[in-house]
Amino acid sequence: MKSLSCWALSAAVLFSALPVRAAKASCASKTAEGEGKLESGDSEGARGVLEEATRLCDADPGETSARPYVALGVAYNNLQDYDRAITMFKKALKKEPTLARAHINLSAAYQQKGQFEKSIQEGKKALGSGDPKLEMQADFNIGLSYYKLAAEKENPADKSAQPWFEKSRKLDPGFGANYFYLGTIKELADSDYPAAKALYKKGCDLKYEQACRFLKTFDERVGPAAAAPARPTIPATGEEKALYKQIRDAYIKKGLDAASADETANSLRDSYSKMPVEQRLPALRSFVKSLQ
Repeated sequence: MKSLSCWALSAAVLFSALPVRAAKASCASKTAEGEGKLESGDSEGARGVLEEATRLCDADPGETSARPYVALGVAYNNLQDYDRAITMFKKALKKEPTLARAHINLSAAYQQKGQFEKSIQEGKKALGSGDPKLEMQADFNIGLSYYKLAAEKENPADKSAQPWFEKSRKLDPGFGANYFYLGTIKELADSDYPAAKALYKKGCDLKYEQACRFLKTFDERVGPAAAAPARPTIPATGEEKALYKQIRDAYIKKGLDAASADETANSLRDSYSKMPVEQRLPALRSFVKSLQ
């Protein structure tokens, strides 16, 4: 499955919201010039200008702004030079350790390198910024790294990504990628084909290309399973209720707020309740183990 690049969104947020800090004129002017080239799509031109800007900033021991390093990291990323991008984002965080944009971009760079655990860690460090756009992007990056980690382990039943995509969707209902990934989880992990198809359609309506492709091939891919009648709900046993509580608590420990953790546990309950008990308990135990 094709991975989603978050970088255009990262750059747009960075330049629309990051305040200009007091700096030597040559450093500030070169940073602004480089950012302008990034916004116009000239990443190679931005790289040269921003490399000069960081040299000027490095030469000033009183300069504390992370801005040129984040911008240069974005330029390197756009040029697929991920190692240098990571170095720049780390430099930015030495200047401003709590800068959410730098953590988000570092999370995405680690994701590009296939270092999903590190990506998740950096994404969580960006949470709590108070900026809904940044929160939405951090949630999405965390979800995507969990999603890719499950794919790497060939474990389609792993739904660790789901609550993060749900949080991201709530913060930005117009971002089509969330619907696509939630749709694949409904299709592959839950076998909830009507819900999956509805999510693909919503993502396609929002012009997310992968959602449109999955919607177009849905009937051919899923076949008769999509038309099968829904299995009846089977009430949860005492052990299952305890397992759902463990799942909720595990998600809270992973950084999810209580309301989102409740929603995730309830969603899992709805999905697993249609499975025979003899299959449901082993699946739930395995899922709890995967969260530990």
